[in-house]
Amino acid sequence: MNQLTEEQSEQDKHEAITPREVGDNVISHGDLRVHLIPSETVRMQESAEKQAGQELATYQERYDSGAYNHLSRYHVLMNMGLKDVDLSYGEASLIIDCMNGTVLGANIRFLPAHVSDAIFYDNLAEKWSIDGEALLAKLRQAGPLVLCAIVDAAEKFWDSRDTDTYSGEMFEVGLKRVGLIR
Repeated sequence: MNQLTEEQSEQDKHEAITPREVGDNVISHGDLRVHLIPSETVRMQESAEKQAGQELATYQERYDSGAYNHLSRYHVLMNMGLKDVDLSYGEASLIIDCMNGTVLGANIRFLPAHVSDAIFYDNLAEKWSIDGEALLAKLRQAGPLVLCAIVDAAEKFWDSRDTDTYSGEMFEVGLKRVGLIR
């Protein structure tokens, strides 16, 4: 018991010690030493952080405006491409149907081949009551801008949160929303 009392007394002694300055911006409390940073140094650091933050914000604004400009031009091009798209409801539906779960990425030139496979292997021309050869002829004659606009519209259709509600008349609304039909 004596030993336990002595240990408690030793702890009480350490807790009773009040912090004291040791010098050179150091405060000591028992075995603990805390180094203080002069307020002038803190102000200089805050000033440097503020300046760095301003420089970063300026850089970010320039970068964001560049990315914004690129993205804006892309959307303008896609809208221009969609103006040249002349698809019937059935043709647009077939393209949307065959693009479900498909990512062509930058390989837009494969859209006619992908649609051809869907027509001949999945019988989508019959499903959508269209002339599959006529649709393929349209796609093969289309330029890269139009093909890219069609692929982009199909991806937007399937990326929409409303995709689950696209049935019947709502399917047509979805096709109009992405610009594949007027």
